Amino acid sequence: MFRNYNRIASAVLLSLISLRLILRAFLPHSYLVPDEYTWSNMTIWLVEGKDLTKFDGYDRSPFYGAQSLVVPSAWQVEFLNISGLNAVRNTSLLYGIGSLLVFFYAIKSISQSNFSSLSRKQFIFAMGILLIYGLMPSHLFWSLVGLRDSASEFFVLLTVFFVCKSLVFKKWRWYALPLVTLFSIISFSARAQTAWVLCALVGIVGAISVFTKAKRPELFIFAIGAFFVGQLFSEIPEKVLVKEVVITQDDKSLTLIFENNTLIRQKFNGLKIKVKDGKLDPTDSASFDSSNINEEISVIDVENASEILELIGDADSGSNNTDNADSGSDINYTVKEQTDSRTKVIQGARNPIDKLGNLETERAVKRLDAESAISKFECKRSGTSSLDRSLCLIEEAIYQFFSFLFRPFFFETSTSLEFRLAAHENILWLALFVSLLIFWMRLRWRPSQLDFIPMIFFMLFAPAAAMTQGNLGTAMRHKSIVLWTLLWIALSMYFYHHKKSTTRQVAPEIDM
Repeated sequence: MFRNYNRIASAVLLSLISLRLILRAFLPHSYLVPDEYTWSNMTIWLVEGKDLTKFDGYDRSPFYGAQSLVVPSAWQVEFLNISGLNAVRNTSLLYGIGSLLVFFYAIKSISQSNFSSLSRKQFIFAMGILLIYGLMPSHLFWSLVGLRDSASEFFVLLTVFFVCKSLVFKKWRWYALPLVTLFSIISFSARAQTAWVLCALVGIVGAISVFTKAKRPELFIFAIGAFFVGQLFSEIPEKVLVKEVVITQDDKSLTLIFENNTLIRQKFNGLKIKVKDGKLDPTDSASFDSSNINEEISVIDVENASEILELIGDADSGSNNTDNADSGSDINYTVKEQTDSRTKVIQGARNPIDKLGNLETERAVKRLDAESAISKFECKRSGTSSLDRSLCLIEEAIYQFFSFLFRPFFFETSTSLEFRLAAHENILWLALFVSLLIFWMRLRWRPSQLDFIPMIFFMLFAPAAAMTQGNLGTAMRHKSIVLWTLLWIALSMYFYHHKKSTTRQVAPEIDM
């Protein structure tokens, strides 16, 4: 008998979308989290046409690496005449609804593209997975407030969707490839760190596919290209004023290179200079090692570099001066200026290697003034051997990973309502994670090729994100992006179990 499961599933989806719209309408007109203040003001900054490489109160511009949130929000402010706060919340809401739609289609695909072909238990389980995804408190909350996390998750899901299409359907092989590359690149405009993981995922899937029937080695090549192109979203364009000051006395010289009035490089050829009584004064250079001649040497070997620049830096390009000498021989100098356009990468998003080398610094910044700070791990091992250091690093990784996924605990106290809600929600996270491990062992689940995609993403993202967390507030926001991976695996396990059960029931009839 025909079942209207497709209509019921659509009704559930529309209910979840309607709930988000209703909750969005009732959000207070005040900042719920500090980052909303940043992004709403950055939106106004963009609308007013101010310098995007600078932003009041910040040592770097937050625009680069958040364009996917700020740019659509700026369009709303300009054309709908609404506040920056409402604009960023609307943008986040749209991304959240988009993620819900993509995940719904993923469930439908796992369910053989037709809910009506499922048994009653299968359909109820599938709808339960959809409801968990749509109603998990933190996941729902972060898709309503004006943050870029919802944009990051949307582009991750969209990229994964087209990767799956490419692997399953031959006709999608070349249709999906440019879309996978495009969304991988755009994901850098939401959060560069998540985009690194996404590019790694696409590359690994492409490499593994060589050993399967669905050979897609081109995914590996395009993932590398997407990484380098996507990094441009994280780079801040700036104009650098380069000044080259060449000071000579007889056959000796000293060349100083300044960028924006900061000494960055020098070449020493027997001459050392300082400023004395407002004039350039050569000092004893006998102590200098002759092996340094014509080689770059340490900045500390130049005295009063800023004073030297102040004294002669305003000279016209190519000018010479012989009146500043306070010695028997004349001192000449030449100043050359040029404006150099270049880019610098935003702090914390330079590249994965730099990120790995500054983990503790990043965690310390996130702990600063945070009520829910994750305390610094103190290794109890007193040894200094490489084995002890390795064991300490492993213990720290376990501590950070566990805190990232399951803290705060319900027995941890805090005056924050969000903290207490997160503590109770983490009971669900712990139950979900433990259930998956138990069922995996009991069912002897054999993941399909597509099931490896959420597994790889989780194994790449969760440990990396855990090692950068300094407080539980940001941990709650960042870990919501792996919720889809756990739910995907849970659904796949259930259908695998149902298939085995059906096979066992049918087998006796076949033998007869």
